[in-house]
Amino acid sequence: MIRFFIFLLISFISFQVVGQQNMCLTDPSSNSGQIIQRIKNDGFASFILTNKKTEKKYQGYRICEHHYIQIDSLNQLLNDAQIDTLLTCDNGTLKTVGFIIYSKRQNKKEQVLKKLKELLSQEYIVMTGSCSDAISMSSLGRFNYDLLTRSNTLFKPNFKLTKKDKVLIDLDLAFYELPMTSK
Repeated sequence: MIRFFIFLLISFISFQVVGQQNMCLTDPSSNSGQIIQRIKNDGFASFILTNKKTEKKYQGYRICEHHYIQIDSLNQLLNDAQIDTLLTCDNGTLKTVGFIIYSKRQNKKEQVLKKLKELLSQEYIVMTGSCSDAISMSSLGRFNYDLLTRSNTLFKPNFKLTKKDKVLIDLDLAFYELPMTSK
């Protein structure tokens, strides 16, 4: 009986680990999984922010300009369901990769803004767009908004945001960034 219980426990733990690995598509037996794993490993920034009021800790994530090569490869290798999976990962770097690939494929203002709004309804994540020692931090929402409005090598939108679009996004960003505001 004890052996059976231990077997079930080990099976459950193995299932959880494999399930988490597949959730963020880091299966080492596939080309896309290897690329995602490299980006994920490279994507942990060397900082953790702590909200002084709640004591909640936020791991920092980063994405580098040189990742555009791997992102272009993933754009060819991943299907839409896999991109949706990236967008639900807890890892901010992988969420951003998913957003970039989704935006490249759709590249229509309404769809991209809808996806950004979905990201802004998720858990707060801290990002940096630098892989150098000079770190400037922003929220994942702000980082992805900047991808739409500033020149970069990761994504070039085929559309322009209107003043109204920007104001609406700024409102959503204010609510998204609320966990890190201090009174």
